[in-house]
Amino acid sequence: MSARALPPRPNLNQLKRQAKELLRRQPQLGRLRDSRRTIAEEYGFASWDALRTRVESLVATVPTSMIKPPELDSEEGDIVWNALSASDDGDVDALRRLLERDARLSRAEYWYTPAIHFAVREGHMEAVQLLEHRSL
Repeated sequence: MSARALPPRPNLNQLKRQAKELLRRQPQLGRLRDSRRTIAEEYGFASWDALRTRVESLVATVPTSMIKPPELDSEEGDIVWNALSASDDGDVDALRRLLERDARLSRAEYWYTPAIHFAVREGHMEAVQLLEHRSL
């Protein structure tokens, strides 16, 4: 059997969830570390540590900052961009300050992608909760 290829932007938390799900489906594997080793082997690695090291090295090379689109080069656009960036970065303090000035920013979006999407995508739960609470 050939090894599965890692996705272009592998996520260590997703791989951990895969290992937990595998253990749930196949309890005969025994322990979580055994299911993690199995996941690593499926991706062609000798151990979980080797897989984790590879994923961490790939993630470090992927640019994580967003690029501000020219359409948001205005005073109002800057404010929307700041809200989107704060959501993406998980900067809850900046996001809270922006929302205190204008609660509508909780629904700010660019190309039909709302600020909460960026917070969810990056796993910033506190920012998600703040945006969710303010958008009601």
